[in-house]
Amino acid sequence: QAACTSLVDPKLPESPYQRTHVHVLNPKAITQNQLYGSFDEITREWSDGVAAELIRNAVRDNHNPDHHWVMFDGPVDALWIESMNTVLDDNKKLCLVSGEIIALTSKMRMQFEVEDLEVASPATVSRCGMIYMEPESLGNDVFFESWIELLPPTFSMKPEYATTLLQLCRDIVTPTLSFVRKCTVEVVKTQDNNLIQSLFRLLDCYYMQFQPNELKPAASFKEAVNDFKDSLVPLFYFCLVWSLGASCTGATRKKFTAYFWAIFSEEHRAVIEPELTKAFIPLPPMQEGVQFNGIEVGCDIYDYFYSQEQKLWVSWMDTIPKYEVPRAAKYEEIVVPSMDSVRLVYIFQLLVLNDKHVLCPGPTGTGKSVNIALWLQKTAPENFQGTFINFSAQTHVNQLQDLIDSKLEKRRRGVYGPPAGKKMVLFIDDLNM
Repeated sequence: QAACTSLVDPKLPESPYQRTHVHVLNPKAITQNQLYGSFDEITREWSDGVAAELIRNAVRDNHNPDHHWVMFDGPVDALWIESMNTVLDDNKKLCLVSGEIIALTSKMRMQFEVEDLEVASPATVSRCGMIYMEPESLGNDVFFESWIELLPPTFSMKPEYATTLLQLCRDIVTPTLSFVRKCTVEVVKTQDNNLIQSLFRLLDCYYMQFQPNELKPAASFKEAVNDFKDSLVPLFYFCLVWSLGASCTGATRKKFTAYFWAIFSEEHRAVIEPELTKAFIPLPPMQEGVQFNGIEVGCDIYDYFYSQEQKLWVSWMDTIPKYEVPRAAKYEEIVVPSMDSVRLVYIFQLLVLNDKHVLCPGPTGTGKSVNIALWLQKTAPENFQGTFINFSAQTHVNQLQDLIDSKLEKRRRGVYGPPAGKKMVLFIDDLNM
């Protein structure tokens, strides 16, 4: 899209390169009737579908040379894709139940972004050109370099920060991904680019404090950026543990801890290196001169938190005040903090306060819902509005939409949001249902 738009030549209206508009929808997020349109069973009134409306709007824009791509970003199944056969063949017409036929223009293209074609019929596959994108051919360098370009502009006062972070990404992240894939068991299956993005999101949360704004121009950050030098590398390793190392189970976290210390200690490296060599897993280059103030080399790295203020690694339990049971508290309302709950709430809080989405997987009865709900109800900032939704096998897409709509106010035409001055946090419990 960006390439086609940037190559536009105004003098050549028939050029294959024109400004391109992409219309994206997820066909599995709504019912088939909502996708293509349907008659009301009682009034027999026709209600337009989302896909039909997008295609109709793209067809109307026929007087411009602009191109339109309608992107179906979601799984293919035999229900909705078979209705696209007349669109994808030479007819290029969308036939609706109402009897309306929408003919596609020469400037329109249908695209499908799918994970697999397990349930796609030969009729569908034969009508589309196929492009297989594999993560291995993309590599990781593109992620590293694009993220470095998005660092806060105040980091330009210290160009060595960007150089150090890029070198750390190249030296540490790629071998660590290989180790996670071959030597650990994940709670939820992930992709390499998924874990890399998790690392960058956590780092972005810490770098958000250096983003200039109208009240605080870039020049006023000089002292803060200089002081950040001692925390740059330790924070990278802390975020590495809680992104690339966070998806593995408790039993295999001991392996990750051993691998982590092998990056800094010759003694630990000698223990683990023969085993990794047999498995063809590369070890990162030895990182010399990295100080872990407050902890001993070889301890369980998951048990410690890096404090920017103290510039020390401290135990998670030292980051919270001593817990005392409130006098008037009912027995069922008492939640005693443990190391696991403190870690969960801190990472969750860090991401939510910096506008990042969070997924908390884990077995039933481990306190995920209790701790998250407790934070949203009692600890979250006053401008945060928590909305709780419980999923079950009977939850319907319309119920979800109605519930969300009931918590929002209309700002202007087509724009809805929480009450003025509020930020809504949508907490979905039992997502797997």
